[in-house]
Amino acid sequence: MFKKTLPILTIVSLFILFFSGCPSGGGSSGNNPPYAINGPAVVDLTYRFDEQQSVPLSTDAPGADLDPDGDPVSFHFSYAGSNLSIDINSVTGVLLVNTNINGDYQETVIVWTEDDSGLKSADFTVTINVSPPT
Repeated sequence: MFKKTLPILTIVSLFILFFSGCPSGGGSSGNNPPYAINGPAVVDLTYRFDEQQSVPLSTDAPGADLDPDGDPVSFHFSYAGSNLSIDINSVTGVLLVNTNINGDYQETVIVWTEDDSGLKSADFTVTINVSPPT
């Protein structure tokens, strides 16, 4: 019985190694998270009634790909304040900001990138300072 199952076990083992990579490290290294956002850390905006202002973000990516594996990446943010109206272009990473209240104040926005498999970069904090027009 053992002689009959040995070729089947060999074929199954080779099939598994072929599709999962070599256990000695010769196969795929797996999926990596996207590159982190690195700036700007502080943005100074002047209050403008009902006018959207753009805040471009930069990343640690060495080239045009925002993910070391070449996976599609989208930008996300969280914001708990109420003085700003914020959106983000999920493809370009440009924060779109409307200053809702005139005056001097500071707001914190947390941004990150995420690939299509759900892997996230580290969170990055952007401080937005708003001042009244002069």
